[in-house]
Amino acid sequence: MNIDKPNFLSGIVANKQKEVQLKKQNADPGTVIKSADSAKPAMSFLEAVSESEPPCIIAEIKRRSPSKGELIKEPDVKAIAQGFASGGASAISVLTDEQYFGGSLADLKAVKEVVNIPVLRKDFIVDEFQIYESRALGADTILLIVKILAKQLTGFIGLSRKLGMEPLVEIHNEDELKTAVDAGAKIIGINSRNLETFATNMDIVEYIMQNMPKHIITIAESGIASTDTISELLKLGVNGFLIGEAFMRAESPVNKLQEFINKFRLSSFIERR
Repeated sequence: MNIDKPNFLSGIVANKQKEVQLKKQNADPGTVIKSADSAKPAMSFLEAVSESEPPCIIAEIKRRSPSKGELIKEPDVKAIAQGFASGGASAISVLTDEQYFGGSLADLKAVKEVVNIPVLRKDFIVDEFQIYESRALGADTILLIVKILAKQLTGFIGLSRKLGMEPLVEIHNEDELKTAVDAGAKIIGINSRNLETFATNMDIVEYIMQNMPKHIITIAESGIASTDTISELLKLGVNGFLIGEAFMRAESPVNKLQEFINKFRLSSFIERR
């Protein structure tokens, strides 16, 4: 007997489309666009990840997961963000999807109020309205997922840049890599997590890196739980690492980040001697 496995992505995207349409009905899109255009200039995410001392870590604030449930109970978002910033993170990712990840735009705003490093709005962007909304609320960059955008990708990258944001373009396979490169992506995230099943396979990163153009800044996403993994991925040419679950499950997310950074830099120092 075949039992259909849950397809998380299709449910998330369907819900997001309804959510955005409701927002557009209840808000004045023109006002949001004006707010985005007049917002304080975005910090450069591209500079943050390309000029960072290794390991370049984008530390993520993620309350829950559709597959694993609650990751951290009642987090002090501002305190965690300040700790990430002072602890060596190159940027902070904030998951703002509410239905599946327990996040909110309030979390994004709270983080922007207390840090002076780029903040990434991580969500499922399906409409231009969300891009304007992100900039209006202070996001310095956004996540664009090739798997759900298809022909919209080039336009969404262009709009992001018009608003001063260099987006992180997420891929999962070689075909999506070609789509991202053809669309002009400068920063590509390789997500080892299958968005349909939420299972992870780190081998995907190694496979895709064999064909990654040298001019692309590459970020590894998902499944990074040790400095050993970071070391191996750096050898493949990966530039940075987006890490959420390992930090959120720790007793202290901030201490876990510092443990990663200090252990990695100590190991690198020993290897160079």
